[in-house]
Amino acid sequence: MATKKILIVDDDKNISQILYTALNAKGYLTTVAKNGEEALKQFESEKPNLILLDVLLPKINGWEVCRKIKDTERGQQTVVIIMTALYRTMKHRADSIHKYGADDFVEKPFQLHELLAKIIAYIGEPGEAEEPAESAGETGTAPAGDPPPEGATAENAPPDTSNILKRGKKQLELEGNLEETPFPQLLHSLYAIKESGILELRRGETKKKIAIKEGYPVSIESNLSDEYFGNFL
Repeated sequence: MATKKILIVDDDKNISQILYTALNAKGYLTTVAKNGEEALKQFESEKPNLILLDVLLPKINGWEVCRKIKDTERGQQTVVIIMTALYRTMKHRADSIHKYGADDFVEKPFQLHELLAKIIAYIGEPGEAEEPAESAGETGTAPAGDPPPEGATAENAPPDTSNILKRGKKQLELEGNLEETPFPQLLHSLYAIKESGILELRRGETKKKIAIKEGYPVSIESNLSDEYFGNFL
């Protein structure tokens, strides 16, 4: 059974990174475009089932990209979700859907688990048939060792962006190397998706856990005794 394809279109490298990593970890085949022209080319070449489309894009804006895609026969069968941090009024939402043909509208910053639920509702789990399941079942996993999909280069969407995020019984685990993704960039990525969970940092025997609430660090725990706050009192 074919794996579902998702095209991420965003010129914000951090958002593209975290979405690319999360969706591949879920089991979707994911590609990235960083401007409107690339988006239209990858729509033709990759034939995605769903497109996450930012509005403020270089070369061709997201609304125009959406209109061009939806004007095609295949585009009418492709789910397009508009993402924006600036155009957030009811008029913009209505125009995105009724004027440009988008299927849905998401405000930034968004919560990753809510976006994943929306994606599953539209196209189903990665290995499912065309009809999506009524409730989320087993999550798919990307085959180990697979190379990054075409279009997701080191320049615009390297696959590793964060360490581990856990949410109750449902877990989304993302791992990465801080040598590849600097810590400030990692925190910015978590803020961009309003993520909540535990960020675990490891270096040798040293372990630190940072509690994240909707993208903001709220507490930290370390296994180094001299780093406990009580030692400073």
